[in-house]
Amino acid sequence: MKKRQPKNLKSVQEFKKSIDKTYNFVHGLESNIVATEALLEFTHAKEKPNYKKFEKLLEFDESRKAYLYELGFIALFSNFEFFMANFLKELFLKHPGSLKNERLFCLDEIIDFKNVKEIKEYVIDLTAVEKSYDIKSWLDYLNKKFSIRIFETKKHLDHFLI
Repeated sequence: MKKRQPKNLKSVQEFKKSIDKTYNFVHGLESNIVATEALLEFTHAKEKPNYKKFEKLLEFDESRKAYLYELGFIALFSNFEFFMANFLKELFLKHPGSLKNERLFCLDEIIDFKNVKEIKEYVIDLTAVEKSYDIKSWLDYLNKKFSIRIFETKKHLDHFLI
């Protein structure tokens, strides 16, 4: 079987960009904190009489720094969740046959759509969200439906999921 190269897909490229953007944002804030601390030290600003007015704006204790990293992690994980669904949507569009027999619909569910294209978009969106509910389900579905393995071995997968 020919090994697929999903790296060239638009969803993968957008995921890389969003990860870089998040990393650069968090790293930029961290750099500003470090630079502010160094500047305060260098200028002896903390010794100035009016410093107390600005103290809460200029100083970051360890708990505030930790919170910055928590927010960064949440953003990275959100990027990944968004990627999981978009990756599947892109695969469904490239391989429309992969949606056959995926699910049955009642007439009530599709009667309000104007055309077949809208129904197809609905099915793709719904299936992508359902199949990317959690990482393990997403990985299993990618492997079963498209023969795509994100992790080379079960050991890599177990390490990721633990």
